[in-house]
Amino acid sequence: SVLVSLSGPIAPLLSQEKPTKSTLEVYVRPLSNVPGTQEKFFAGVLGSILECAIVGSVHPRTLLQVVVQVLAPQRRHSGVGSNLWRDKLLASMVNASTLAFLNASSIPLRGVVCAVSVGMKGDGKLIANPSEEELGNFSASGCFAFLFSDVTSATCVWSNWRSFNGNIDQYELQEAKSLALSGAKEIWVRIKELVG
Repeated sequence: SVLVSLSGPIAPLLSQEKPTKSTLEVYVRPLSNVPGTQEKFFAGVLGSILECAIVGSVHPRTLLQVVVQVLAPQRRHSGVGSNLWRDKLLASMVNASTLAFLNASSIPLRGVVCAVSVGMKGDGKLIANPSEEELGNFSASGCFAFLFSDVTSATCVWSNWRSFNGNIDQYELQEAKSLALSGAKEIWVRIKELVG
């Protein structure tokens, strides 16, 4: 789980200022210690995903600062389970950041970004948002983020599908994306109910 704070629009440093749009700055903080390469990777990915949803031209020369605090211990080891754990963590970061932007309501958005992690078992069965117990039993996994501006239309703004046996089947990728889209639609509908 994660906790997200959003500050902005605020005055940026002169070196960060963009004359035609707002600057998005994302920080990811681990539960303990200082941010490492994994947190910087998450911050870069999260920034590129959120940038798709923000209408930055409304507040030019301002700074939007997103700080994500991870509330679970980091898994720094390698392997199938840790990759899917990172996918689940990224999906929760995207969804929590979306809620922070909606709660702030001071930044105009093109739409709402929702993300879902997907894992594929060895027999080809796909599972959206798998549980902790299922993390090590997958032959492929990934995370998909979709931008919703209407209930019938969604655009995939980010995905990272990886196979642990070396080959990626396009059919399996499309099936995973389709499952992720239906899961993201459920999240989006739930967000609409919460926001009202």
